[in-house]
Amino acid sequence: IQLARDARDKLARANAHLLGIVLNGIKRDSNGYYHYYYYAYGGKTQ
Repeated sequence: IQLARDARDKLARANAHLLGIVLNGIKRDSNGYYHYYYYAYGGKTQ
């Protein structure tokens, strides 16, 4: 997380615009809030 914050700060100092983020290495079957959010709003349908 700190690495992402550092990257965000460097982009802000360069007056760059941040459109979004990509999270790699995150388990899709985790039981956290974001897992629910993904499947409740636009995730894969069965």
